[in-house]
Order: sequence, then C-alpha cells, then structure tokens
Amino acid sequence: FVMGKVYDSLGLVSQGKTLIAQALDLQRKVLGPEDPETLTSMSLMSVILLEEGHYPEAEKLQRETLAARRRVLGPQHPDTVRSMSRLAGVLSSQARDDEAISLEREALAIERSNLGPEHPDTLALTNSLVSYLWTAGDASLYPEAEKLQREALAIERRVLGPEHPDTLNGMFNLAGTLHHEGQDREAEQLFHETIPIQSRILGPEHSDTLNTRNSLAILLAQQHRYREAEDLYLENRAIQRRTFGPESVFAATSSYNLACLAALQGHRERAFTLLDESVGHGLQPSTLLSMDTDSDLKSLKGDPRFEALVVRAKRYAAAAKGPQ
Repeated sequence: FVMGKVYDSLGLVSQGKTLIAQALDLQRKVLGPEDPETLTSMSLMSVILLEEGHYPEAEKLQRETLAARRRVLGPQHPDTVRSMSRLAGVLSSQARDDEAISLEREALAIERSNLGPEHPDTLALTNSLVSYLWTAGDASLYPEAEKLQREALAIERRVLGPEHPDTLNGMFNLAGTLHHEGQDREAEQLFHETIPIQSRILGPEHSDTLNTRNSLAILLAQQHRYREAEDLYLENRAIQRRTFGPESVFAATSSYNLACLAALQGHRERAFTLLDESVGHGLQPSTLLSMDTDSDLKSLKGDPRFEALVVRAKRYAAAAKGPQ
C-alpha cells in the first residue's frame, strides 16, 4: 500500500494501481472488508480509477467506502470526511457540480469544527471547494471562491510554508479563480510564480505541474497568444502520453485543447484530426457535453464531421457518467 501510494503521488498511476490492488486483495482476505486499513486502500483505489477516467467505477467504490466508514468510524472521523471530499471530486469530474459543492461544503464544515481553520486538512478541503466553485461556471460563485482562497493561501504560506504542495495548490486555485473573474494579469503572474516551484518540488512531470501549465496555456490562448499556448500544450501532451498513457484523460484533454487552438486559427483539418483523436479517449464528461457550445470550435459548426463528433461525444459522456 505504501509503495502504491508513493507511485500514485508521483503521477505513476499504473504502477500505483497494481500495488494498491494487491494490497486491497490481501487486506480483504486477512483483515476483512470493513477494516479501516482495507477502507483506506479502497478509497485510494477510487482516486486512481478517477485519475484513469473510470468515473462510474470510481464513484461506486468511493460511495461504498464512505458508507462503510460512516458505520465503522463514525460520520465525523477524518477518514470519513476524506471519503466525502474524494466523492465530491468524482462528482465534479462528471459535471455534477451542485452535488460536488454541497458535499464538499459539508466536509469542510466538519473539519473546521473538529480541527480548526488552520489545520492542513481543513486547508486542503478549502482548496478543493474553491476549485469546484470556479469550475462550476457560475459567475455568482467566483467572489466567494476568491475570498476563501485568499484567506486559505495566507494561512498556508504562514503555517505550511511557501513551497508546501498544499500552498502551491492554493496558489494554483487562486490563479484559476482570478482568471475566471477576468483578472488575467494577476492570474498569469501567479501561474508563472507557481510553475517553477512545482517543477522543482514536485517534478516537471507531476500532474499538479502539468495542470498549472495547462491552465496557463488556456489563459494565453484566450489572449490570442496561440504560439505560446500551443508550445505548452504540446509539451504537456508528450509528458502525459509517456507518464499516464496515450488513452489518459490528461493526454485527451491536451489534444482537445490543441484542436481548439487549430479551429481558432482556421486550421480546420488539423482541428478535426485532433478532435477525433480526443473524443472517446478519456475526455471528462463535462468537456464532451460542452463541445457543441464551445465557442473555440464555432468555426467548425455546419460541417457534418463536427455534428458527427458531437453525437459521439454525447454518447461517450453518457456512458462515462453511468446510470444516475
């Protein structure tokens, strides 16, 4: 289990999954299906399934883990709260934003009450809630997200230090929130500040580093700085294919973003090639469902190939989300 967790934290998902699966099998046999250590492995396996883009499986396993932890450990145990937060992450990845935000608010309220506002677990949950608030796409939630994140980041820098992974995540979340609010100058500065530290502390191929670079590329693309954005996307995709595999959600998202860049620049054939490559290869349901309304792809509308891709995207999104 320990080595599997280490591999996963390094972004080596497949190696981590193999070891966690072995640990989980042994724990179920030796300790029992509801032993706290077994439940810890189940919870992490759900995280790995989410990282691989297996959303229904991840949700099912985390719901089972949460129900068992509530029975065995109680509703306010830190492990129970962790399962609540991880389940919120699964829901957010399926574009079920209201459910994700509600569950994360509940988890954060428990941690604040039990541990206080400066505990690392409370700060981590605040970071997660902020990310759900701005990825929901509801502008009315952005001021709350910015206020929460500025408060949390100040605490993280003071309590955890300026280079702690949670502090770096707080910097990323604040930059993302500012970008959604249209405060691009401060957002870009914060992204540029975060990436070198992440590369040095976590490594240039770590998923957090890649995610920050991706967000910076999105900001640059929206400023029509296409060459800078494309260079970031291409470099990210090469790393993602090597680290997570060619069918990963990360590589598929980079291909989709490259398709958007191509469409914006009038490179239709390249855009269709990249879209065809990304659809059905791990894209999150939220991206698949919004493809037909994505303004970056507006120039492709009216082409039968685009309409066919939209139909495929919606079919894959329905399959990924599973029965509700």
